[in-house]
Amino acid sequence: MTPGGARGHGLRVHDGLVSTHLALALAALAATMACAVLRPRGIPEAAVAVAGAALVVVTGGLGPSAALDEARELGPTLAFLAAILVMGAMAERDGLFRAAGGLLARRAGRSPTRLLGLVVVVASLVTAVLSLDATVVLLTPVVVATTAALAVAPRPHTHACVHLANSASLLLPVSNLSNLLALRASGLSFPRFAALMALPWMAAIAVEWVGLRRLFARDLAAPAVDAHAGDGARAPVPRFALLVIALTLAGFLVEGPLGIDPAVVAAAGALALAVPALRRGRARPCWAWGSSCAPPGRPAWTTPSPPSCRPEAPSPPWSGSRRPPPCWRTSSTTCRRSSSCCPPSPGRAPAPCSPPSSGSTWGPT
Repeated sequence: MTPGGARGHGLRVHDGLVSTHLALALAALAATMACAVLRPRGIPEAAVAVAGAALVVVTGGLGPSAALDEARELGPTLAFLAAILVMGAMAERDGLFRAAGGLLARRAGRSPTRLLGLVVVVASLVTAVLSLDATVVLLTPVVVATTAALAVAPRPHTHACVHLANSASLLLPVSNLSNLLALRASGLSFPRFAALMALPWMAAIAVEWVGLRRLFARDLAAPAVDAHAGDGARAPVPRFALLVIALTLAGFLVEGPLGIDPAVVAAAGALALAVPALRRGRARPCWAWGSSCAPPGRPAWTTPSPPSCRPEAPSPPWSGSRRPPPCWRTSSTTCRRSSSCCPPSPGRAPAPCSPPSSGSTWGPT
């Protein structure tokens, strides 16, 4: 074999190994995405992702030293994201989103269009400050409950939450994981990033508003049935949570000149909200309750159930075509399987549930 032929053979072998390693990495990524969507047997996608990454390293697709370098580079970004998610979860436990739902119901009156405008504003702010995950996971259920209380079509308002969770995540580095990666790659400061993205952020929100108005014009034409749905007991505004969030944002503005990593500021804000909640018993790590009060996909925190709530029940107390009772649905104030406590509507106190009589269905008493 000539030297040129040997070199050509070596290149083909090298290309084959690269193709194999790339195919393995893509397969691991696909398996992780499938697990996140399908949740087979409740397996968390993190377990599949870690196993796939380990397989890529073991097979030589990525050397151990290169893997450690990547972990060191991405570690602060992931810690930053985790701290922001904890802040959002703790704000929800303190009632921030319930208070927002009550405000939406009171201010909207009988106008679905006004409610849509309020949802656009609130969803944009929540996405910008607490990340798109907070809008999808924490705000959207509150908006759905608010539309049900006002008896208006939910489609325009839920679509607003989902759309703005994406388009309104341009403003701050905390709004989106992609923003965090871009911030570290570009070398921009937090204030400079926000200044550059302010106009695109406002333009995206304006486009969403016009598009939602036109797309759901028929749904928005019908007035709300219950104009006084939000006139009941108002959910208290969690002033401490709002103060911590404001101070955390202020910390992001000065962390550059002070030479502090943004992950440290975010971790301080998360601890400021989590530690008092742990001391008061309003939140506990998942493992304190086991699996009964930690549904898949929820943050790693859960609210302790009231004494009248039962964390477990032997079997669902409904059968046939009867619908599950509202008090068996996951909420921020009840266990996943509670047969005595109903989740509260925005601005309303919890309502007890009673067993159905013959031929009746479950529901609030």
